[in-house]
Amino acid sequence: MREYTDTIPETNPQHYVWAWKLQHDHKYATMQRKAPGAAPHDLGSPTEDPFVNVNQYNYQDVSNWRDLNSKYVLMVWRDYVWSDSTDIDFLRYTWKAIKQAMEHLGQYDTDGDGLIENGGFPDQTYDNWVARGESAYSGGLYLAALRATAEIARKLGDSNSASNYDGLFKKAQASFIKNLWNGTYFNYDQGSTYHKDIMAEQLAGQWYANLSGLGDLVPPQMRKSALQRVYDYNVMKFQNGEMGALNGMGANGQLLHENEQVEEVWTGTTFAIASHMLSEGMRDQAFHTARGVYNVVWKDRGYFFRTPEAYDARGMFRASMYMRPGAIWSMEMALK
Repeated sequence: MREYTDTIPETNPQHYVWAWKLQHDHKYATMQRKAPGAAPHDLGSPTEDPFVNVNQYNYQDVSNWRDLNSKYVLMVWRDYVWSDSTDIDFLRYTWKAIKQAMEHLGQYDTDGDGLIENGGFPDQTYDNWVARGESAYSGGLYLAALRATAEIARKLGDSNSASNYDGLFKKAQASFIKNLWNGTYFNYDQGSTYHKDIMAEQLAGQWYANLSGLGDLVPPQMRKSALQRVYDYNVMKFQNGEMGALNGMGANGQLLHENEQVEEVWTGTTFAIASHMLSEGMRDQAFHTARGVYNVVWKDRGYFFRTPEAYDARGMFRASMYMRPGAIWSMEMALK
């Protein structure tokens, strides 16, 4: 995390061809490799010089992703909390970068309601899934990051910053609920064709908040309602409830086919959702959800320790030995 911290202010003027834009819109466009204030997607690749060039990934314009900066802040907070909440020097080392990362995110609140908006391209880790306007995934992570930034400021004795981020959180929280809550779950976003679809990971920010002591981003009754809808639809209406949580599901329970990522189960996402269910007291739903990954990875397909990032309804996998399935450990944390 210190290495990531060091990259936040960096600028890399190299330009990539924007691969998704070329493939999707058949338009030639370039993007800056690293913008100041943007958390990098990765710390480079041995196919280049990772000590000089971060962001080897060039499928999307990651300097304009809406989730990476929030995740950077949350990972700093997580490491502090889960190492006994004593390493003030670590927080002090990261503080300037945290503020710069959050200021960078602030530019995406174009309507001034406190909550950032997505840009109409896949500007988050679901890099084939378009989001437009305010969204549950990126917006929820931003809420958690605002809370974490306020808590870090308090730990460092910066009361002015703490107060400022507390105010930003309350404003963003109100917008999040007003613009995305539909009475049962949080809509995917405001303005894309996926607007009312049920995203399995719609409460990713609250999951992280529960694990790291950041409190309520949205009221408990909303959380349980949304998680129950994910269980009833994304889990139970997909392959008889035996293959985990499908990333995206139509509001009417119909399967989606607009892009391959809505048709996939992401193993790490399923474990994260199960962990969140555990932390909300939904034990039976949690273990039934997680069991779907066991069924595919261990029982039926024999992927074992080559646990993939994703698989489809046939159990055909993509990206074996991925990192995201490490989220299984969050289930143990939630149980503790």
